[in-house]
Amino acid sequence: MRNKKTLKSLDKLTKTELPEALRKENILEMLGDAEQNEVNTVMPVKKSYAKRLIPIAASLALVLGLAGLYFGTSREKIDTQEPSENAVEVMRYDDYSEIYAKFQKLKSDFDKQNHTYNIFGGLFNEYAKEDAADMAEASGGLLSDTESTGVPGASASVNTNESLFDKTYGTSHGETNTQEVGVDEGDIIKTDGKYIYAVNTLENTFSIIDCTGGKMAVVSTVDLTGKMGVSEMYINGDCAVLVGHKFKTYDDDSDVKVYNSSYAIVDSIYSGYSGDTAVYVYDISDRTEPKEDTNYFQQGGYYSSRMIGSKLYCVSTYYVDLGVKDIKDRCIPEIGINGQEQQVPADCISVISGTESPSYAVITVLDTNGGTEPTVEAVLGSCEELYATTENLFVCETKYGATQTTKIYKFDYTDTGVDYKCKGEIGGYLHDQFSMSLYDGYLRVATTQNVAEGPWNNTTNTLYILDGDMQTVGKVDDLANGELIKSARFIGNTAYIVTFVQTDPLFVIDVSDPTDPQVKSELKLPGFSQYLHPIADGFLVGVGRDGTETGINDDCKVSLFDVSDPSAPAEVSNLKVMNGKGYADSDLDHNHKLFINLPNGEFAVSFYTNALYWVNDYDFFRNSLYIRYKISDGELQEVARYNLGDDTATLGATYIGDTFYALVYDYSGRSDKTSLVAFSLETNEEIGRIKL
Repeated sequence: MRNKKTLKSLDKLTKTELPEALRKENILEMLGDAEQNEVNTVMPVKKSYAKRLIPIAASLALVLGLAGLYFGTSREKIDTQEPSENAVEVMRYDDYSEIYAKFQKLKSDFDKQNHTYNIFGGLFNEYAKEDAADMAEASGGLLSDTESTGVPGASASVNTNESLFDKTYGTSHGETNTQEVGVDEGDIIKTDGKYIYAVNTLENTFSIIDCTGGKMAVVSTVDLTGKMGVSEMYINGDCAVLVGHKFKTYDDDSDVKVYNSSYAIVDSIYSGYSGDTAVYVYDISDRTEPKEDTNYFQQGGYYSSRMIGSKLYCVSTYYVDLGVKDIKDRCIPEIGINGQEQQVPADCISVISGTESPSYAVITVLDTNGGTEPTVEAVLGSCEELYATTENLFVCETKYGATQTTKIYKFDYTDTGVDYKCKGEIGGYLHDQFSMSLYDGYLRVATTQNVAEGPWNNTTNTLYILDGDMQTVGKVDDLANGELIKSARFIGNTAYIVTFVQTDPLFVIDVSDPTDPQVKSELKLPGFSQYLHPIADGFLVGVGRDGTETGINDDCKVSLFDVSDPSAPAEVSNLKVMNGKGYADSDLDHNHKLFINLPNGEFAVSFYTNALYWVNDYDFFRNSLYIRYKISDGELQEVARYNLGDDTATLGATYIGDTFYALVYDYSGRSDKTSLVAFSLETNEEIGRIKL
């Protein structure tokens, strides 16, 4: 039986007139233009045009067929033309119908495979397919959007990385150790030179401490219980921006029982995997009485964020559970401000051609100075690594299997948000955010490719260079086959990459010619560096594991590399933490913010030392400390050790004037509290300790 709605639609389609551009007199001009113009990367599709697609396609086929008979060889050229590298790769729509249809297809494929997953204890079973016609209904509610393509005023273009060697860290107060100049990163401790701002992720509080004259006094504390589980923060003048997990309340019969401040434990089958992200902005013009100004949320687990000027760029990964019966209610992520929640506008969603990912990278932009509503951009694909400069934002998604491939999504900044531009795809996976670097319009990326078949060390490492269209224009293959990338740093036109299996090769690679990068040298040393930091012109600091010619040992070391001659890098000195008298480790390999830049080229590094023992199935170290270093006569010297106490974990640190402050958690069971500890940079003695 024919559907009346379908007959009505077909009737309208048959009455559609041929577009002006397809009339006979315009065909020659069309064909000429087609040879000269590439297809746009982003192709908007309007619902109002959908009813015209069938007659247009039919008419176009007929007209092109006639044109081919008339123009002869022109048709031959069109039929054999190679597809453009810049062919349409992303679609946008002004309603949800096409997005619903795509997820229905993903669900159908999922159901056909009759999967049974066991993730966080949840089972996915095959559900009956829903009527595809139900998926064609669109729902409303939009946040403000913009088509502006201007660059944010606070985001003036700079050549990133190049100024890191020359950056001086003032004598007044510390700053968060960030990857790029002009791009702030969230931290749990920050200072403006008078006050220290600290978030206690375990107690779920935000505190402001007056440190005038080297003393410490808590002037206010905000309890965030019931609002959010805070992970990190930013300070922008008189605004405190707190970022983390959103709390939810549930009925007693709900599947969800707990929301923890550090790890969101959420509903049904995908517990915690796609928990919501929350942002709370507080007015701290009166430091003694912070006042909530704005709260914002976006669906998806919080991944990371950056702040450029007054604009916060917040990224979450929203996973769509293909195993549920009613997928329509879940396949569009939601956003909200001050309790007003709605779906991400359809025209703010980029659907990448060929993607089979059931997840979104959701990027929201919030101007903490107010005046504009937050904007949002969502791309089908998860976020597994984030890299930001003042020129572009990059989000990475890696597909794992027998081999690995990484997709890199590139975004431009607009006056109010971000605009998806294009993507690149390379082999392998990234070690961390420092595996990427943008310089003079080229993105340099270091990856490791692990092949499942064959021996356990069947790996290879590659340095890729991508142009502004995210096309690979140069690369270096076969860097230390059989080893893994342990750290990377890009300084101007030079790449420094550390790999390891038994010894530490430090590769120095000249990338001044993006199309022809050249390995200049390779320095092999025992152990390996887990983090590289430019400390002075021509010098790099490496922090990592100590070792012998046969592998690593139980100690850590800090190395000073002279890289002034790219063809002959040298480790001019190194200092071990324990010198064979115990165990040492550091969290610096996954938290670069624990590296503290001090005045006069000095720096401090966080370590754990001594025996390892177990508490509630988690491993802890007996003691935590910061070690202060300086460079004297071209050699590395240890200045002091700031002991933070037994049974403690280092959370972060900073300094104001001649006082060093460290945030530390006591997990001994005696207090289970977070403390702020102060040390004199002149005498190196502990001068105060307060509970937060």
